[in-house]
Amino acid sequence: MKKLVFIMAGTILGLIAVEIFIRLTFPLNKEFYLGLNNKYGLEIARESNSLGFRDREHPFKKATGVKRILVVGDSIAAGWGVRYNEMFARLLEKKLKNSEVILLAQPGWDTMKEISEIKELGMKYNPDLIIIAYFLNDPMDPRDLFRLYHKMAYRKPQGINKFLFDHFAIFRFLWKVIQDPRVRKNYIKVINFIHTPKYRGWRETVEAFNKLREITEEKGIPVIVILFPSPDFPFKKYPFSRVHKRVESIAKAEGFIFVDLLPYLKNYRNFQLTADRMDRHPNRIVHRISAEVLYDIIQRRNLLK
Repeated sequence: MKKLVFIMAGTILGLIAVEIFIRLTFPLNKEFYLGLNNKYGLEIARESNSLGFRDREHPFKKATGVKRILVVGDSIAAGWGVRYNEMFARLLEKKLKNSEVILLAQPGWDTMKEISEIKELGMKYNPDLIIIAYFLNDPMDPRDLFRLYHKMAYRKPQGINKFLFDHFAIFRFLWKVIQDPRVRKNYIKVINFIHTPKYRGWRETVEAFNKLREITEEKGIPVIVILFPSPDFPFKKYPFSRVHKRVESIAKAEGFIFVDLLPYLKNYRNFQLTADRMDRHPNRIVHRISAEVLYDIIQRRNLLK
């Protein structure tokens, strides 16, 4: 009997120790992977200009002798996960002399929306160069967000599982470990699917690139498409290399310069490149590398001549 009591007590103490260890070293709160982390939302709002972009004010009239670069994208270009001065747009501006970087970026924008903004607003700034920040979910049609993201989301626990999930870090850890394979498998399927001609969002992305060429070709404005790889998979066993090639093919077909950041990041481990454990947006290392790569291409190709 005493032996059984000792075993039970040891088991309980062991579980308590594991619970404390997980809470301290791998804190998974109740919202972990179940919703968007909004920790940067207020900061971005405070730093936004009158047009709602995380940037200072820019008059439409360009100053004499100043070259203008238009950076367009979603939450990555908007610097979700980094400080204002760590954004690749701001870092690039510091590197370039007599240049002004104008940011048109909002979380949730897709390629179609971005190019629409270039046409309606961006061209009013008379840019000398346009940079499109591309991420792998960009072709996703807003009408499909719930259906497709539901496939890639962690399932919310119900019943007794919800009670255990809410109160015990051990259970949250196990819930994540069990669901990880399903989420990763579906994520790969969805990203591959939305980059095929079968998917209307991809067809619209191709059309949007074509429209951008029409907008810029007449005025001789060069365009750079810079692709940010997904940090959710080890770069040495990366499942989206074929997707990157598809994006490269449509960019180059329109005469755009294509930059794939994957080769520049492959020697890093994934956790080194994300804002934090709960936020998979690129951190300041990725933004710094992006600015360096873009600066090198602009200089080598003399794009701001």
